[in-house]
Amino acid sequence: MQVTNVKARKICGIIFIFVCLFVMALSVDQADEWPSGGYGLPKPRSGCPGGKKDGWNEGWRFQDMEDIQKSDRSTASSGIHMDVKFISAKKDVKRTFCMKRNTGKQTKFWPDGSYCIYKGMRQLCPRNMITGWVKWDDEDYKNKNKAGGSLPDGSYNKDTVIRFCCQNSGNWYDSIELPVSQPFYLLTSNSVSKPKCQMVKWAFSYLEYVVFDTNHPDNKDEQGGQHVFLHGRKLYYCYYEDCRRKLTGPSGSFRSHPLPVNSTDPHSQYCSWSITVAETHVVSLKLKELMIPFCGDAFLKIYDGLNDTVSLLGIFCGANATKEVNISSTTNNLYVVSNSVSLQRNPRIRFSFVAEYSAENKSHPLTSMHTTRSSVSKRPAAITVATSSTILTSQNVLGSNCKVKERPTELNRRTAIIVAATVGAGMLLIIALIVLLVKLKRRKQPLNLSTLVDVPLGSVETSPKMLPTDLEPNTVARTYDDDVITNTTNDENAPVPGQEPIAVAPSGNGTSEYETPHEYEEPIRSLQYPIYTALDKTKRKNSDEDNYQKLLKPNSDYVTPAHERQEPEYEDVKPGGNLPGYTELDQMKRETAESQESAYQKLI
Repeated sequence: MQVTNVKARKICGIIFIFVCLFVMALSVDQADEWPSGGYGLPKPRSGCPGGKKDGWNEGWRFQDMEDIQKSDRSTASSGIHMDVKFISAKKDVKRTFCMKRNTGKQTKFWPDGSYCIYKGMRQLCPRNMITGWVKWDDEDYKNKNKAGGSLPDGSYNKDTVIRFCCQNSGNWYDSIELPVSQPFYLLTSNSVSKPKCQMVKWAFSYLEYVVFDTNHPDNKDEQGGQHVFLHGRKLYYCYYEDCRRKLTGPSGSFRSHPLPVNSTDPHSQYCSWSITVAETHVVSLKLKELMIPFCGDAFLKIYDGLNDTVSLLGIFCGANATKEVNISSTTNNLYVVSNSVSLQRNPRIRFSFVAEYSAENKSHPLTSMHTTRSSVSKRPAAITVATSSTILTSQNVLGSNCKVKERPTELNRRTAIIVAATVGAGMLLIIALIVLLVKLKRRKQPLNLSTLVDVPLGSVETSPKMLPTDLEPNTVARTYDDDVITNTTNDENAPVPGQEPIAVAPSGNGTSEYETPHEYEEPIRSLQYPIYTALDKTKRKNSDEDNYQKLLKPNSDYVTPAHERQEPEYEDVKPGGNLPGYTELDQMKRETAESQESAYQKLI
């Protein structure tokens, strides 16, 4: 029982460690997790957004373009980041795909927006996405189309057909969250009148294109459903790269990203700057230029720490974002976030800021730097705004136009829910395993048919004298069968096996030596058959055979020969003759009594 309990405790300990590790893994930032399902993306030159261990595989397609050279040969936008090649003077196109394997676990879905992805081979489109297709009419004469690896759903013969899954339930300018630690592509959607890149949080977006010089005479390029944005033979793609910056020097500067002038300029939405200085210092930030004339979804936020989950020092937009601002942190970290999405829809509105930072020693708590129109505030984490006559702290810098709620982000809430559900499931699993182990132990435990009693050794009766081991083999180690064969063969008077020898003393000869108490010896019993008592032949030979009545053993298998058969002689034995007090019935009196029915009862 003790060993079983130890094993149960070890198993429970292992399960507990496994659950803890699993919870820790889920506690890691889930932003690096791609949506579930089987789908594909164009491959950047830097590689797929994940490796094979993450479920990503590569494939390629070579398309034979038009043989007759004309002005509009296959080409791409300047500085394109896509892994696409134009081969030979014909400008045949070879492009590469990143295909995500479907793991069957739907843990994350594609967010609402306006974009497209490749449809996985023999896969359904992800939730809330609509399918469509595009056909390229490749060169007909001596077509050399080829393909290999993992490909999007479609057909790859002398022509090329690729199917898409498109999300059209949102707006392109509303930021969505996708993993941005590595560059990646999305495809534009034909749901808008002009090609637009879906805005992605914490990433720059670049609008790029590829021109496919397909077959000229009798061209049969086609498309249907929801698909990538097409303008003639030009297809539009969106390239994304991380816009989160980390600054670790003792001093430095940064500024807002320039607003795009045309459609191919990089667009940005949520971008951040994380500033870290020595642990014995605090960060002093000076916004030398700040121009955010309107609020809404355009703002500049500053946090007193490493990320957007710590305390918010201020939100700048509208009236409070027109002058210089000086900010000092309470730790060695400061986090700045900017969002200019609303201004990107109206390029005439200006959005800009220029910032400088430096490390200040904690032993000299200069919490804010003064400018020509401001005085010094010594309150921790204070913000000084240059105005004509007032100094605004962090509370009135927020203003009435900006609503601030210090709450976890959507990602953190999702992570907390996942962690709580996992811990609950782990605890239920541990309880179920403990109950199962207890039941298994009870099944394997033998029934206690007796109870142990402590009995003193002195009160235990000693067993009869054990048979000595130095006795002759002929008298001790003989088996039951040997005794039977020997006795039945050599002496017909041998006793029946399994019974005590019967000694019958003749009348008038006194008591035999077997009947003398002081001459009786412990009978020798067989070790194999303890009930059987071996016959002492020495006493048998020395005894007077005439004094014993011969015992006959009936044997149904033996038939006496006819010449040996003798009529049995019967001895008239008077019943009860030897019994004391016995009186023989007088037959004469009995006959007389029978005539008198009233005096005697008739015996039947």
